[in-house]
Parts: sequence; C-alpha cells; structure tokens
Amino acid sequence: MPDLDLDERLRPLERLEPPDLWDDIRGRTPHAPPEANARGRWTAIGVGVAASAVGITLAVRAFLGGTPSARPVEPGPRFNGRIAFLEGTMNPGGSDAQIFLVNSDGSGRTSISHGLHNVSPFISWSPDGSSLAFVEGGGEFLPTNILVMSADGSGVRQITHGTGFDQNTSPSWSPDGSRILFSAASSAPYGLFVMDPSGAHVERLTRCDSEECRRSGGDLFPSWSPDGTAIVFRRLGELWRVDLATRRAEVLCRECSPQGAPSWSPGGDRLAFVRSVGEGEEIATIRSDGSEVRTVRAEPGGRFFGLSWSPDGRFISYGLSGANGSGRPAGIYVMNADGTGVRKIVEGSSAPGAVLCCPAWQPLVAPPPDSGSTTEPAAQANGEIWFRRGGGEGGLWIEAVDPDGSNRRVLFSDTYAGGRDDVGVAHRWSPDGSGVAFVDSTRYIGEVPTGSSWDIYTMNADGTGRRQVTDDGGFDGSPSWSPDGTRIVYASDRGDPNRPACQIAVNCDRDIFVVNTDGTGLRQITDEPGADWQPDWAADGRILFVSERSDPSGDIFTMSEDGTAVTRLTDTPGLQEFQPRWSPDGARIAFVRSDGTSNDLFVMNADGSNQIRIAGDLPVSHSVEPDILDDFGWSPDGSMIAFVAGGDLASTLYVIGGDGQGLRALVEEPQYGVSRPAWRPILAGDRE
Repeated sequence: MPDLDLDERLRPLERLEPPDLWDDIRGRTPHAPPEANARGRWTAIGVGVAASAVGITLAVRAFLGGTPSARPVEPGPRFNGRIAFLEGTMNPGGSDAQIFLVNSDGSGRTSISHGLHNVSPFISWSPDGSSLAFVEGGGEFLPTNILVMSADGSGVRQITHGTGFDQNTSPSWSPDGSRILFSAASSAPYGLFVMDPSGAHVERLTRCDSEECRRSGGDLFPSWSPDGTAIVFRRLGELWRVDLATRRAEVLCRECSPQGAPSWSPGGDRLAFVRSVGEGEEIATIRSDGSEVRTVRAEPGGRFFGLSWSPDGRFISYGLSGANGSGRPAGIYVMNADGTGVRKIVEGSSAPGAVLCCPAWQPLVAPPPDSGSTTEPAAQANGEIWFRRGGGEGGLWIEAVDPDGSNRRVLFSDTYAGGRDDVGVAHRWSPDGSGVAFVDSTRYIGEVPTGSSWDIYTMNADGTGRRQVTDDGGFDGSPSWSPDGTRIVYASDRGDPNRPACQIAVNCDRDIFVVNTDGTGLRQITDEPGADWQPDWAADGRILFVSERSDPSGDIFTMSEDGTAVTRLTDTPGLQEFQPRWSPDGARIAFVRSDGTSNDLFVMNADGSNQIRIAGDLPVSHSVEPDILDDFGWSPDGSMIAFVAGGDLASTLYVIGGDGQGLRALVEEPQYGVSRPAWRPILAGDRE
C-alpha cells in the first residue's frame, strides 16, 4: 500500500472525469458559508435535510458511518468503549433529543449533551474516542450544522455556520483524526466536503448536478475507510466507493438500496449497511470490493435506525423501531457480527414522538480502566442439560448430562425417590445461567392431590435460595425469563371465575402475566377469549405464545412485552402448534406440531415463514409408538436442540442440529421416562 498522506489521497478526486465517476467532480473548491451562527431545529420526522429534496425521512434514515482507526495506512488495535445514541421526543415545535452514552451491557447510561437543542441523528467518534462530531438543527426552513464536543460532553463548539436552507450533515472522521468528511447542500443537491475539526479549510470533493441526481438528493451518508484509502457513500440510491489511491470510483452494489451510511469493519474488509426488503429491512454486509453480500439480520415489517461496528470487530450495535406492526419493541441492540446473540441494551419508549436511534461505538486506544470486568455482551457456551426422569405415582428425579452424553448425574429427587418434596418441574434457566425458574405444587384442591394448584419459583443453580414468586391458588406455568433476568413471563388461570371446578376438569381459561422475580409488579398482558399459554421471552423483548383466540386447536403468536403488536405466525386449521421456543439469536422458532395422533418438531423463521419439519417418527427403544413430547430446549449457542421422544414410560433424550442434521441420543430411559430438557447457558467469563 502506498505511503500517501491524506492530501495526496484526496488529490486524485480533482482529476476524476466521466465515466470514472459522474458528470462533474470538482476537487478542493472552497466552500464559504455565511458567518452567522444560527442553530436550527428539526420538525416532526424531517430531520437534517430538506426531506422533499432528498426524498427520504432522516429521522427514520439517519445512520452512522464506521469508526475509523487512528492510522491512515495501518489500522491499529482498538478496544470497545461506550456506545453513544440519541434519545428524546420530537414534534412540529422542535425536539428535546439528547446524546447519551451507555455500556454495551446496558449499564451506566448517561446524558452528555445537556443544554443542547434539536440534536439530529448523526453521531461520529474521533478515531481516538476523545471527541464526537454531531449535527444540530433541521426542519423545512432552518439549517443544520455540525458541532464537536469532548466525550464527556464538555467543550461544545459549532464548526459549520450554515443559514437558511443550508444543510451540513453526516460527519465522518478521517482515520488520522485530521479531517471530517460530511455532506452539505443549499439549493443544489448534496455534495461531499472535508474540513478540519476546527471547521477551517473546507473543501468540496464531489458535485452531483444531473437531473437524476437532483431527484435522488445527491451524495449522502459518507464514511471513511479505516485505512484512509477509500470513501463510501450513497448516490442515486446505490452504494458507491471511491479508491483515493487509484482514482477509481465504482458502484459497490446497485441492487442493495442502502438506507443510510454503511459502517466499516475495523479491518476494512467488509461494510455493514441497511437495505429495504419487501415491507421491512435487513442488515447486510458486503466485502469492500463489492462481492459477497450477506444478510445478517432481517426485520420483516420493522425499521433499523442506525448501525455501528464495534471497534474490535466482534459486534454490531443497531437501533430498531417497531414500525408497521412488526411486534419488536424499539430499542438499541447489540449482536455478534454474524447476526447471532442479539441483546437489547436500551429500552425504547412507546410515547408519541419518541425517538431512539443511531448508536455509535466509541473506539479506545487502550483497554478501559474497568476492563477486568468487561461490559461487552458475554458469549454463551453450551453447558449441561437438565431433564426430568420419572414422575406420576413414582419417584421424580432432576438429572443433568453433558452435551456429549457423558457425566450423567442426579441433582435432586422428591420424597418418593428418597429426597425432598420441592424439586419442581418445567425448569427454565436464567439468561446468565446462575439460576432457574420452575413450577411446583404446594396445595391440594379439597382432599385430592390433583396437582392443579401450581406456583412459580426460582432457585440458584445448586438448589439453594428457593423463592416463591407467585401465590394465587391457581395454575401458574410455563415460566420464561426476561432478557435482563429481572422478570418472568408465565401463563395462569388466575382470572378464570370458574376455578376450582375448571382446574379439576383441566379446561380453565388462561392468560399471560409478567411479574418481577421478587413477586412484585404483576401485570396481565393478554385478556382474550380462549386460552393463551406457553410464553417464551426473546433476547430482544418479543414474546412468543400459543393462543386459541383464532383457532381452538391453538396457533403461535408473537407480541411485544406489553401485550401489544400481536402477530399470528401459524394458521393451520385442524393441526395444533405448541411449545414454541426462540432460538438464542431470535432469528428462528422451534415448535411442536400435532395432528392428534403424533407430534413432530418444526423450525421456522421469526416471521413464521419457511416452516421445516426437522424431527419425527424416531426409533425409540422400548416404545411401540415413538413420539415427540411437549418440551425441548435450544442450545445456548443456537446450533442444536435437545428434545425428548418416546411413548408411555419409555423415552429418549436427543440432540439434533437446528437444520435437522446430526441426530444423537444422549439418554435412553426404558423404565421411568425422561422429559423437560433445559439447556444451561455458560457465560464466557464462567468457562473453565
């Protein structure tokens, strides 16, 4: 790679001529805006640009550029700092949106832009993480301008001084920190400019004057490559790349329809960007040469609000709206760079005019002071599998086995088996693997031990610290933890006025409730005719459940955690679907489908599409009619599913790949039967 300084890399733009780039490129043309220091505001959704000229809505289409490295030729190692994002409300009279910082585990949320007004959704970190460039202003008749401040919110200074219709937006720092790249326009379409961080020495890089370019808005959403050799941006709805060393300009992706600025991976080999697909959007990555487009996160019916690659390259943070009834709550999320391991770190508001968007990950040149206890999302490994053996009128054991089938051992047993009487059933692991929620019966209906009165409990992984969460004399079941481990969603018949008669007949009307793990804060989130049961909470906040509201045989639905945005995923008259389970990354759903004579295990996409049968009619020892039973569990890394197949008392615990491959028997039980597998997550810091 040639050892060129920044000025040398920019000069070739002066000499680009059609058809290398476009109709008219004018390099190093001074931009002389008026000196007035006017700060504007953004109205309703029209943010940062004159929406009629650009043809998009920047409150919904404002995305981060990548976080550049400090060295223009050889990017150095970077460590993950905090994530900046924008939150507030907007309305026709202006906006109170502010810039916040948060650790990547959702802790330490802090506002750093006190006293600023009408901050627009464009944030870019300097390569050393010491400063942010951001945009203030907007609206149909008011300008937007770029400001810079220190990482703690001090030292705010305005570095562009547009007035009237002037729009200065989308800042992106050069990898050596000496320049800021940005889009600007007045009466003409947007072009690309560079300037010093002080706002001096403003120079034009591109001009887009064709009629087609005017209709599309010009050159928008620029982002500087980590090694300083290239710039990417949007033109004519396409993703363009300019190689500053070779003077070559090219379209990276014509059909990608990028919806904002791409974010470079720290190594510069790939770009992440958002594109429209049907009625929704997806996050995709593409190689820096334009090849190998990969979808890493799809959002049917929803909208992404900005994305940012982590400085170490392992994660991507993004903003998400629950637009168009997608059912996903708005928030700031973090996922692995391949789209797995999604975690919500900032909860969005459902208030009118609320905005939450535009994450930008701070690069650090040295590990943060508290790096001994990292705030990054902890990767999950596959721990032991718990399962139940026995039950009914005989003994009950809770056992564990390692994922390879070894090290089978008894953890707890009930009094029939010579142990205690509170081992419970339906164990579900907390997100960090430190505890379990489960169901246990402590009451009788009359003199009959029907088992129809059940409550939710929690305990530590070693069986200590048993705590009762619910106590209503009814049937409470199917517990599932919230992503942050502070709440439990479950199904209950507590609202049925026909109790206890309906409990004995096993036909009570059930609804879904949410409660804090200490038993406080109880909320009912469904209240429809017909039973709602078997909820499962996703890492991003959505809740799966089974309902009879549309079909008495039961179908699978999703909803947001407040019970709104209900979406039906299956519609199979005459067939019953039950026990739905999210994959850890929230991209797939496993469930059981029954025709009344046998059960099969299926997997489908999160929107209900691509339903594939992956297991059924399995050969199970000592069983005349093998069958998939009614519970199973994903492995924490999302690669496998543990389930039980069998009939009568004989059954077998299996694992199988999420694609239906690699079936293996772990535990065969010809006498007592096994059921209820629960796969323990092991966080990265807990691995041996």
